[in-house]
Amino acid sequence: MNTRTKTKQRWGRGTLAILAAVLAVLVVGGGVALATIPGGGGAINGCYNKSSGALRVIDSTVASCSNGESAISWNQTGPQGLPGAQGAAGPKGDKGDKGDQGPAGPTGQQGPKGDAGDQGTAGPQGPKGDAGPQGPEGQAGPQGPVGPAGSGGVSGRQVAMDGKTVWPLSTETAVATCSDGKVPVGGGVSTQGLVTGDGIITDSYPTSDGWYGRVNNPGADLFVQMYVYAICVDA
Repeated sequence: MNTRTKTKQRWGRGTLAILAAVLAVLVVGGGVALATIPGGGGAINGCYNKSSGALRVIDSTVASCSNGESAISWNQTGPQGLPGAQGAAGPKGDKGDKGDQGPAGPTGQQGPKGDAGDQGTAGPQGPKGDAGPQGPEGQAGPQGPVGPAGSGGVSGRQVAMDGKTVWPLSTETAVATCSDGKVPVGGGVSTQGLVTGDGIITDSYPTSDGWYGRVNNPGADLFVQMYVYAICVDA
């Protein structure tokens, strides 16, 4: 009876020892499985013995070097290689669609009137042309009736003028005014610019003391210079 009891006790102690060893292996194995090598960014951490130079790899998050060791780390990623040769140019892409037209900008301020240019020198007189052949002598026609006496001629002739710049997409008016004591007997409107076509001069007529003109500029980017003139004589 006692022998059986002792045997059971010896087997019980042996079994406990084996279980303890197995648990130790499992704990060590579990520690290795949980280690992170290499660490973040591919870094490998280790310790080397200051005397013998022996090196061991560690996980720096769960282990550290002893007093007789120094920490060391390196990266498993190699140095960057030389850049490769430039590849051939790809085919030209298709032409993109035309964008929408932007809004028209504001009209700029009118610039100052430029000074009148110097008058050019007169060119040389051309050679006198040959005289043409004399035509046949015509017969005298019958004398016409005597006309009524004409009115007195005009005096004090004057040409009055006024000018303005007509900016793109706008309309301007101007009046050439006769001097005091004179009245208009004629006049007109003229334009200078790069805009062509009918309908630029919209109005041109005399007033009581001069001549009125109105000009429209339908162009979007070019200006027109307008001139209004009146032929005046003494009243």
